[in-house]
Amino acid sequence: QNKRYNAFDEEMAIVTAEAYTNGDNSVKRQFPICFEGMWKYTVTSPDIKIEKYLIGMKKLQEILEAYRAELQNENKVFALLHTDTFINKVAGLIEVAEKEEKIKL
Repeated sequence: QNKRYNAFDEEMAIVTAEAYTNGDNSVKRQFPICFEGMWKYTVTSPDIKIEKYLIGMKKLQEILEAYRAELQNENKVFALLHTDTFINKVAGLIEVAEKEEKIKL
């Protein structure tokens, strides 16, 4: 079957954050771009469960912000920059989803 994802739940957020944090800087550099590309248009799909999607994205954002604090304490400059990029991309996806949610109400 050729169906799109219909949600990004908390479990996916945890696994995504784990994959990101375990990657080296080259992975961290590409990860946000690939992630955004995968989820950018999903939110406008009629099959999407926006409420679940928002919960998952906010969970991912929360985990990434905690990871960012760790990186800051360890003075890991490049990983910190890549993590900031990822946090910003997730924030953008959340913003789009919140707008889409209002439209569907």
